[in-house]
Amino acid sequence: MTIQSKYNELKLKKERTTLILYLNHNYQFFGSNLKIFGFLTDKSFEELKELFNSYSIICKLEGEILQCKWTISEERNVKNLEFFCHLNQETGVLQIFTFMPASELYYIDKIIKNTSGMHYLWISPKTLDDIRTKVIDTHPATIITEFTAKRFDNIKESCAIRPGFKRNFRYYGEDGRETLQELRNSYGVLPRTIQFKIPQIAEFRVSFKGVFTFNQGNLEYIISLIQFTIDKILSTKRVIESSIYKRIKEKRKLREVNLEEITPLAIKLSSPLNVTSCHKLIKLINNSNDFYSINEAVVEGSLYFASTIFDRDKNETFKISSNGDLINIVKDSSTSFASLLKFYQFIVERLDLDAEISL
Repeated sequence: MTIQSKYNELKLKKERTTLILYLNHNYQFFGSNLKIFGFLTDKSFEELKELFNSYSIICKLEGEILQCKWTISEERNVKNLEFFCHLNQETGVLQIFTFMPASELYYIDKIIKNTSGMHYLWISPKTLDDIRTKVIDTHPATIITEFTAKRFDNIKESCAIRPGFKRNFRYYGEDGRETLQELRNSYGVLPRTIQFKIPQIAEFRVSFKGVFTFNQGNLEYIISLIQFTIDKILSTKRVIESSIYKRIKEKRKLREVNLEEITPLAIKLSSPLNVTSCHKLIKLINNSNDFYSINEAVVEGSLYFASTIFDRDKNETFKISSNGDLINIVKDSSTSFASLLKFYQFIVERLDLDAEISL
């Protein structure tokens, strides 16, 4: 019996008004390893349906729930995937609920990655560490049974052993909580994914890509953590969406004049750029799979740095400039918030872990 048919048997329950409430009451009926994949979007449900239909995904809107079925044929292998979407159109938060294996989330992620106006619910290294702290402070008996961790190129946090080296760790063990703290102190790493086990409460995993995997326990508690994460990232999204680029026609006595109204974004750096770090940033951008830089200029003295950045996945452009302390970002008429959020993520993870975004 498929998830879809099970869903149909239960859908008449009157108390279900949203997918979250529905899953809270019925997730055990489906099995285990429920995955809640978070995204930010500027699209409506109808636009999401059109997007998914273009990938041959069959969608049906039932109240606040978009039910999706997807058959993928790869050589001799056929995969039947099912997922359900819940969209808060006011905040632009899309949550995809599915029981498909983690390895198959790639198919959904690929759609989002290549679509303008959509980005996964990025959990920054510091926010993921905040989640860890919040869980442990609230439930001191928490065990961390598995984690991945990384020392970022730009991390300024001191570490006791060979601070100049890049590092990635994957750890399994009942003492993961203590080990993660020891690795942070000794090797200066921050978490990327964490598996939590809270006795009598819940067992779940959190990934920096905004995926919460629920194994067992109290789903409502997991949803509260997701909301904690959403609140943090929405404050960044609101700042990005306040950035303005408009073309205005103004009537003068003899003619119309085309003007531009621009409110740029600013990424405040914890350490100012110099000529060397500007060239390093250009190299990081061009060597990435996310962006490339064109028409860059770096002038010594009173530093001047400027470049046009192209988003490889979303086919969008924006301009950046800097005099050292700030990276100013000016979008054009086609630039979505998603490309700007993605670039901010790039700066945090690759250049300055303490960078902050503002108008």
